[in-house]
Amino acid sequence: MSLIFKFFFVITIISPILKEFGLVFIPSFYDEFICYLLLFSYLTLFKKFPKKYLSLIISFFVINIISSLNSSYSIEINRFALDTLLFLKPILFLIVMVKLSFFLKGSFNFYLIISRSVLLILVLLYPLNFVEGVFEKHYRFGLESYQAFFPNPGYYSNIVLALGLISSSGKNKKTNLFYLIATILLMLISLRFKSFVVVAFIVLIFFNTRIYNKVFSFMESRISARKLFSIKSILISLPILGLILIPGYTQFKFYFLSGEATPRLIFWNEGINFFLQNFPFGLGPGFFGSAAAKIFYSPVYLELGWDSLWGLSGDSNGTNFLNDNFWPMIIAQYGFLGLIIILTIYKKLIYDFVVFKNRYEFRYSMIILFSLIMSTLGASVLIGNMGLFLIFGKFIIESRQ
Repeated sequence: MSLIFKFFFVITIISPILKEFGLVFIPSFYDEFICYLLLFSYLTLFKKFPKKYLSLIISFFVINIISSLNSSYSIEINRFALDTLLFLKPILFLIVMVKLSFFLKGSFNFYLIISRSVLLILVLLYPLNFVEGVFEKHYRFGLESYQAFFPNPGYYSNIVLALGLISSSGKNKKTNLFYLIATILLMLISLRFKSFVVVAFIVLIFFNTRIYNKVFSFMESRISARKLFSIKSILISLPILGLILIPGYTQFKFYFLSGEATPRLIFWNEGINFFLQNFPFGLGPGFFGSAAAKIFYSPVYLELGWDSLWGLSGDSNGTNFLNDNFWPMIIAQYGFLGLIIILTIYKKLIYDFVVFKNRYEFRYSMIILFSLIMSTLGASVLIGNMGLFLIFGKFIIESRQ
């Protein structure tokens, strides 16, 4: 099992690089294979599945079956199975890792060395790239951004975040601080909006003891009392959320208020339309915004005329926005009833995700949780291999001795 974990860690870092340079073919479904291999191992070892999640997952399947039968689009087994399995992947991964993480014991130094090595390479290549132009040039906000040898800037920033937090969790405080600062700088020069916001959160809870203590006390009391999602909790957290999300107004305005039909705006508009038209059910899995809807190009997209839109057609080369959404996919495909079940599952997962064993593990779980929530506002990172990678990092941190 330890070798499986190490393979997943290394291959997630290097697979986009290998693919970019055509060196080795890595199937895009490797993370699904590993997740369900771990699920099989979990069931083999423990002979049971947590009841609090099992009933919700069964309900999710039942609602989706009803939605598919009720939909104006005929049910397709391949489309249905692929969509539901892909969507449940991070949920199942987190559930089984809670029990299987003991296989990480004694391996922390391996992940620490790999993480620090990659970060050092990225740091050293930046000035070289700035002077010599080693990598392809990318621009955001009129400035040249940095994503090194990673083809996707979002992938780069998530990799840096995960590796940076692992790298700054060693025994030497000064070394930890060096890698944390390097992480912050590497994320900022990606010029990604999400990176700016996550960095703001990192600075708040790593470098401001007063704010950190308040966040820790608040989360510990609310989670232990199972009242994190009460109205009182939401009102109390508004100042911190507001401080972090204020910079998001510019990005929100660009995507939704600019007057241009951006892909995310199109997905939201049509997602809401399908949500209302099919209430309380949805279109059924695999028809809107999901990987399955992209692979088996959805008849919904044909009816909407998306096959003739740049970035939304089935044969788009290079740029493709068909997975560039999350919540529109949920409300359109799974409907109101599916949404309620999903929110209930996520609520339970958040209670299991945040840990209070020590100060650093709490910080890491909070930063990764915040990053994953941020990612759902504009992309499907959570249900991809990077979602699993970020979740996996939490358990690497907790395996320290």
